[in-house]
Amino acid sequence: MTDNKLLLLKMHGCSKGLSDEALKEISDATELVRCSTGDYIHHANQKVTSVFLVIHGRLKLSMVDVHGNVFLERFLTAGSQFGAVGAALSEPTEVDAVAQVPSTLLRLDYSTALDLTRKHEKFRENFSRLIANQVRGFLY
Repeated sequence: MTDNKLLLLKMHGCSKGLSDEALKEISDATELVRCSTGDYIHHANQKVTSVFLVIHGRLKLSMVDVHGNVFLERFLTAGSQFGAVGAALSEPTEVDAVAQVPSTLLRLDYSTALDLTRKHEKFRENFSRLIANQVRGFLY
């Protein structure tokens, strides 16, 4: 898989309908993260400060109680995101996020992601739809 962040961003649904300039600006703001199986991208009871776009691979999200027991598990695959809701809450979240297989992610600092969604309406629409669909999928 390529290391070209622009090409990787174009593989994700949040890039749909964006101008070349917007795509370049957003991709330039990301950090490429390659995860091996078992790598944590977030530990429970820590604040989420970044949004991760899942380009390739699979993440396991585990909700843990105060005793460290897992009470809910969900999986994220290519085209999804992790971190937007947790970062918006601005408080520690009870979720471990671990790569289940080698995974490719694009990381955006949360405040940068907010700035980019304010600046690029289509990015905001795509990202909002992505979050809404993900929440709906968790509920049904």
